[in-house]
Amino acid sequence: MPTTHIKSNQRLTNQAHVQSSSLPAAWQLRSQGDWNNAADTCRSILSSTPDCGEAWHLLGLLANDQGLGSQAVQHLKQAITVEPRQPAHYSNLGFILNSMRRYEQAASFLLKALEISPYFHDARCNLGLAYYHQNHLARAAQCFIDILSAVANHDAALANLGMTRLAQQMYAEAADAYEKAVAISPGQAQWHGNLGAAYIRMGQYHKSAECYRRASELDTTTLAYDIYRSIAMRAAGNLPESIRLLEGVLSKDATRDATKDATKDANRSLAIAHLVVGLEYTCQWDKLDLFHPLLAQATRDALEDGCRPDEDPMLNIRRCDDVTVNQAVGRAWSLHVQNKVGRTEIELIHSPAGRDRGKITLGYLSYDFRNHPVAHQLFPLFGMHDRNRFRTIAFSMGPDDDSFFRNKIVAGCDDFVDISSQGLAEAAQTICDIQIDILVDLMGHSHHNRMEILALRPAPIQVGYLGFLSTTGAQFIDYLVADAKVIPKDHEPYFEEKLLRMPHCYQFSHTELIGGQMDSRREDWDLPATGFVFCCFNTVYKIDRELFDTWMRILLRVPGSVLWLNGGHQMAREHMRSRAQRLGIDPCRLVFCEKIPLEDHLRRIPLADLALDTIRYNGGATTANAIGAGVPVLTVMGRHWVSRMSASHLIAAGLPDLVFSSICSYEHAAIELALNESKLCTVKQRLKQNMASHPLFDSQGFVHQLETGFEIIWQRFMDGLVPVHVDIPKKPLGAANE
Repeated sequence: MPTTHIKSNQRLTNQAHVQSSSLPAAWQLRSQGDWNNAADTCRSILSSTPDCGEAWHLLGLLANDQGLGSQAVQHLKQAITVEPRQPAHYSNLGFILNSMRRYEQAASFLLKALEISPYFHDARCNLGLAYYHQNHLARAAQCFIDILSAVANHDAALANLGMTRLAQQMYAEAADAYEKAVAISPGQAQWHGNLGAAYIRMGQYHKSAECYRRASELDTTTLAYDIYRSIAMRAAGNLPESIRLLEGVLSKDATRDATKDATKDANRSLAIAHLVVGLEYTCQWDKLDLFHPLLAQATRDALEDGCRPDEDPMLNIRRCDDVTVNQAVGRAWSLHVQNKVGRTEIELIHSPAGRDRGKITLGYLSYDFRNHPVAHQLFPLFGMHDRNRFRTIAFSMGPDDDSFFRNKIVAGCDDFVDISSQGLAEAAQTICDIQIDILVDLMGHSHHNRMEILALRPAPIQVGYLGFLSTTGAQFIDYLVADAKVIPKDHEPYFEEKLLRMPHCYQFSHTELIGGQMDSRREDWDLPATGFVFCCFNTVYKIDRELFDTWMRILLRVPGSVLWLNGGHQMAREHMRSRAQRLGIDPCRLVFCEKIPLEDHLRRIPLADLALDTIRYNGGATTANAIGAGVPVLTVMGRHWVSRMSASHLIAAGLPDLVFSSICSYEHAAIELALNESKLCTVKQRLKQNMASHPLFDSQGFVHQLETGFEIIWQRFMDGLVPVHVDIPKKPLGAANE
């Protein structure tokens, strides 16, 4: 979540030892904004009294007032030369050097001020800021804590401590500091904004939205507050209000004079990026026709300028299937992460020397060890590792929902470490101290990620898997678990990571929750008792207008058929029903299902006859669930990973004939299977037979092959070799490692 940082209390200190009767007049002139006459007065004093330190001091402040930083530094250094025991001279020189981004020099002068006057809080506050900008976050925080131990209601120290805690990813502490700061000084818009940033990272979306609302009221010129408020509103489930706010921002931004508002383009591209997300989730395809090209252009412009685009990598892979663009966006975001971490006060070094030559210690890092699709897909995996060769530890960055899935993961690991309350450096140190050999990140650039932890290199080998299905573009992730279907050989140059290719399908699939008797009828789910049922349970943001229109043509050709869809937001349902009606389809033929526990959902899937995959972003777990429930899935082989993953599943299930090269052939096949009952029955029977004879649901075989890959890359590290692409060899179905 972006934050709006405030460099609070970087103020100049006027502690004058009046050595001339003219000095008070010069100070008065400065306070009135009459800088030229004030400077003339100082020069007049110095012409007769060149060792008047306070005149040099004031002359330096006046130069700074006029934006003459280099002159200001020279004058303040002269003030120090003639009055070396005056702490205000050092403090203000430190402040000016901070403003010039010469943070290391600033810190040296601020430390001198504190050596002379240990309780000089302004100097300590500015020292904390100098440390903050050098990424010495622990030292920065200690400066602000020291001030607060003496003056508990020091608002600037509280705000700066909050800002530092945000950078340390200590969000509860950041919120606590900002809550106290805004209680003392409620008129600081930026402090309210940063409090909103802390709340959103804590999952307190309504509180976050209220903070940004307050910030926007206090500072009506900063449109970013409304953008961030819209993000919080969307996370809280209020899509209509989120979209309204963003459209309002774009309306206001369009009226501004770009020559007077340097942030116009930044606000505009950020608002467009988040508006596109809202429009995708509400299936407003007409508006997306306008904003997708604008977003694409904004992303190109940012990349050409060497900047991080406002479009995040997850949105980019949903919108764009050009692997060169996907790589560039991922790389820009990962570089931003790396630069943010910068020089920290911990240095984690790994070498083969001293490493255990016995078991390999695996670490799995995720926010989503909870009732979440990643946990749904992976929960049996952790307990299936060979404990004679591997030790398995999970590091949880997210909340404990006490769900079946979290509890199964906890039980399946040798250890389960909750780092959700740990800051960045502490979390990285925790992973390093446990001596994780291979750290498997299950997040990538997905929501709630903490890639900064990975950028600190807490493990000698770092592997990306499942959470983000593209290159992260990160130099600090060594390998990416994939397969030859989703990443063909000619795509290798567009991946920053080396590929750890599974021999069949990249995704771990299982049938652990599938089984038992079907205890519901079609009528229980608002489905017709007779007639053909197509289904697509993929998230609605994966649906585009071309695909939806294809589905409507299929319904027209198959009388009495219905399309069973993931419910999504009410706005999405309304837009889909409206478009269906315009295309001559009774909106009642769209049946929207509500979200229910996964086990129940898996038992209702067989009520459908045929699953229709989304094209630009396929189903992952959704496709595996349908296949596992005995429902065939039709898909199109696309141009990048997320548009090829269902093809990988189907080929691994022995059903390559359900993978098509175009949406046209996909449409014809859906109609043919719906109208030819015997052909569909043949496909279903083949699917049922293949469950035991093909590798998609060979869970134990998958784990054994993954372990083989881990052993290969670990041995390379132990031999001092750099990462390379690895093709894991095939093994017979269900075969274990020897």
